[in-house]
Amino acid sequence: MPIQDRDYIRGSHPPSCSCVECTNKRLRRLREGTHRSFISNRPRFERSSPRKGANNMADLKAYVRRPQIPNWLKALLLIFALSIVGLIASSFVGSLIPFWLLFGFSIFYSIEKWLSYYTRKYKVVGRIYRLTLNFSVLSLLGLLIWSSVLLFSHQFMQSPLIGSLLFIAELGVFIWLCRVVSKNSWRQPSMRLTVFSLICLFLIFSFAGVQPMASYKDEALSFVGSIFSTPSESVVEQPNSTVITQNPTPITPNPPVVVPLPLKDPSWSQLLDFLLADDTDSHPYVYPTFVCENFAEMLQSHARSAGWRCAIVTVQLSGYPDWFGYGIPSNTGHACNAFNTTDRGLVYIDDTRTPRAGPANQDKIVDIQVGKEYIPMALFPSPGWHSACLSMGVVISIGEPQW
Repeated sequence: MPIQDRDYIRGSHPPSCSCVECTNKRLRRLREGTHRSFISNRPRFERSSPRKGANNMADLKAYVRRPQIPNWLKALLLIFALSIVGLIASSFVGSLIPFWLLFGFSIFYSIEKWLSYYTRKYKVVGRIYRLTLNFSVLSLLGLLIWSSVLLFSHQFMQSPLIGSLLFIAELGVFIWLCRVVSKNSWRQPSMRLTVFSLICLFLIFSFAGVQPMASYKDEALSFVGSIFSTPSESVVEQPNSTVITQNPTPITPNPPVVVPLPLKDPSWSQLLDFLLADDTDSHPYVYPTFVCENFAEMLQSHARSAGWRCAIVTVQLSGYPDWFGYGIPSNTGHACNAFNTTDRGLVYIDDTRTPRAGPANQDKIVDIQVGKEYIPMALFPSPGWHSACLSMGVVISIGEPQW
């Protein structure tokens, strides 16, 4: 510092003096911890101490002017990044499970890492956070049970490898989330209170007739009743007497005359209700004894029993891929059904079940046109499965509907 700029009359240097002597004094005060006002009054910079031996102005400026990213911004960046990764993984897998796993993990990790101050300061926020943790653990537990059942029955995802990796990811997030819940065990409400409240709400809604809880209640009561019911004795034989029957076999009268119902064309909503309740697609595919033609005949029979007009349609395909190695030629025929709906016209329904692993509900709709690929689309997509099936070839010709 030039001599003329120093204040020798007052015996002190200006506060903004940048000479080596003043810089060393500031650094010495920082090391000794005596200059607290300098640290407490400075802006929000990183509090890491300057490196040892820093005795020049460049080191001091690098220490003072090092910015720190706010915690809320870190949380937003992490949630955004993992959400993008989850969307990419979900599009690859064909299910939204990876997105929700990564999205939930990023939220809870951000709260535990950077935003836990607010959950500790405000009791209401802490209780809402703990309740959300409880619901998340219970939901993830249900997802694990559902995934394990489908995985071990070879119906989880299109590929066993992808299904196994996704199940391992679910299990890892579940274990980590249990550790987070145990870390917040001092908060209210507890897991026991949450489970007890859910059970009470389920019982109230089920006995009040709220669907679908009421149907679940009826099924559970009928299952328990079938377990504890004992068959009554049908015949009691006594010596020197006639045979006494406690439950005599009723005499069956002549079978009633069945009057065929007039067949009608369903609307689109009526057709969806019928297909959702019908069990044709649950029948196993057994080559060559029960194939597409048998599925089409069964669906037609069930539709006629319900009073709906249904036709069997045969199509000729070219380039059929024999995925399961049954020896089916590339140029082959296929059978499906047709309904002439009142509001959407003629629609083609394919109820043929996949020979091996596949979703639970396999009712499909097909847009059949000559020269176009035969690609069935799921009417009731199951989680973990694409709504569109693979192409079965190109349609060469379409037969007349057999009503």
